[in-house]
Amino acid sequence: MKEQRRKTLYTIIFVIFAVLNTFLGYYIYYDKVNTFTFQKINEISNQYKTVTGELSKKSDIYFDEVANKKNILELYSQIGYSTEKDNEVREELIRQLSKSFKRMREKNVRQFHFHTKDNLSFLRMHKQEKFGDSLKNIRYSVNYVNRTLRPIYGFEEGRINNGFRNVYPIIYDGMHLGSVEISFSFQEVSETLQNLFDGYYTFIISKQLVEKKVFSSKDNYIESSISEDFYAEVGHINKKIINDRNNFKIFEEINEKIKSEISPLLTERKSFSKIIEHNSKTYIVSFFPIKNIEGHEVAYIVNYTEADILSEEFNNFLIQAGGGGFVIFLFIYMMLSNVRKEEFEFINKILDNQNSLILVKNKDEVVRVNKKFLDFFGYESLQEMKEVNECICDYFIQEEGYLSRNFSDNNFVINHIIENNQNQYKVKIVEHSTKMVRIFNINVTELKEQNLFLLILSDITTSELEKEMIKDKANRDKLTNVYNRTKFDIDVKNAVLKNRTFSLILCDIDRFKVVNDSYGHLTGDKILIEFSTLLDLKIRKSDIIYRWGGEEFIIIVDDRMISATKLAEKLRSMLEKHRFFKEIPITASFGVTEHRKFESVDELLLRVDKALYTAKISGRNTVITS
Repeated sequence: MKEQRRKTLYTIIFVIFAVLNTFLGYYIYYDKVNTFTFQKINEISNQYKTVTGELSKKSDIYFDEVANKKNILELYSQIGYSTEKDNEVREELIRQLSKSFKRMREKNVRQFHFHTKDNLSFLRMHKQEKFGDSLKNIRYSVNYVNRTLRPIYGFEEGRINNGFRNVYPIIYDGMHLGSVEISFSFQEVSETLQNLFDGYYTFIISKQLVEKKVFSSKDNYIESSISEDFYAEVGHINKKIINDRNNFKIFEEINEKIKSEISPLLTERKSFSKIIEHNSKTYIVSFFPIKNIEGHEVAYIVNYTEADILSEEFNNFLIQAGGGGFVIFLFIYMMLSNVRKEEFEFINKILDNQNSLILVKNKDEVVRVNKKFLDFFGYESLQEMKEVNECICDYFIQEEGYLSRNFSDNNFVINHIIENNQNQYKVKIVEHSTKMVRIFNINVTELKEQNLFLLILSDITTSELEKEMIKDKANRDKLTNVYNRTKFDIDVKNAVLKNRTFSLILCDIDRFKVVNDSYGHLTGDKILIEFSTLLDLKIRKSDIIYRWGGEEFIIIVDDRMISATKLAEKLRSMLEKHRFFKEIPITASFGVTEHRKFESVDELLLRVDKALYTAKISGRNTVITS
């Protein structure tokens, strides 16, 4: 009878610890999955900003070389006097711009659109028969540019097509004449992403938005296979997918599988990823929301990527779940049964080779630890440990996100973990022999019948460091290795929420387009790397530099504006004197501002951008505060 009870007890204990070990393995696996999906979303965000930034540069060139020419401006200054004169100007513009627009079309420009200062469509080079319609309540971008006389860049739906739009004010002899738009289709955006990065990309847009804005004919759109609440563009599935019919079929099948599950998520207009098994392969499908010029999420970029690494991680989880439970069971069996000396020594050898640190205590004191535990903390015996230390929490490193040392003894640690979700806790502890910081997942199980608590510290240092490396990589600009705009958005929002005292320096390399045109983009890239490295070396340790986009960099200065202005002037002077690659003379313009109490991030950025703009139009190579 006693033997039967003992076997039953061992069975129960084994089940408990097998489940515990499985849960720990799944926690580590799930954590890696979350890290992988987080990285993927960040990659897509950075890729999108890179591609659209390059398209805006291309658009700037077209504006300077085609639309902003004296002959075009003189011609456009003649509109608004009579319908007959407007028709003459329109015909002449078509004649003068046709060859240029044909070349722009070959470079995937979708729309070349002139507007009056009253927000009427004057000439669509891409749809020449349609003009005269009001864009006042349709095109925010046109209204904004004609009101502020400042260019604007971003995604926007229009009367005929959507696109990544670049809208510029038309000013001649100090007189505001209207505005002009140069835009690219999102097919161009996704195909550029496709050519530069991994996976397959497509684009979907809110059906509600399209039906609100587009002319009655919606021939450019079909219902998306992902969700009935979204449209895809006709012919938008990019060429690489179309040329690979097998993959196209796979993505359509994946869409059908995940359609019902993701429809509610799409309505939230937030980024997310879904992992799916299909045809014995693992895929990650990532959805990155696209904001329009007004700041509303109205569309998604969708990326399909094979994710074999997740299959490998899942296999590792299964191995851990199977093997780890058996080892823990051996330890419990050894402690609670009258095993022979030979069995005890054999089991002890197995346990001593395990990575987990194991501590067993009753209500009053620690009754057993394994050798790994003693070695890690530098003790010869359990008795020595008891004499030196009352609570394991004394070894915990105080750090945000980790279990702290604010406990008086082991009972308080154990009770705290049991009362809360025990598998969410991580601790950092310094290893005695190497003086290295190790990261552990800490778990507690109560054995009520034996009045014992089992505390297991599982080393997750490698996976945690991998996760941190992945996060850091996702937050860095691939070319210059300084932090990217995604990281800036996180840091500046945190600074504003905490109402910290800080300033911003926004700097822009002067006439960088000339460098690219004269020496080539490879040389331009080297200049960007050298430029960012110089800034990073010269700022203080408490200040952080980010690549804002293109040749613009932004610095969060942990100080008042007077100090930030001195730093900006120091940087400006240093850059002016520095001998850059190929002896190319480089200068930069700087805008500086300080965060004001209770103001939003958008207000802060608008002010520093205005300061930089003033520096540029004031002759460049200067520092302007706002």
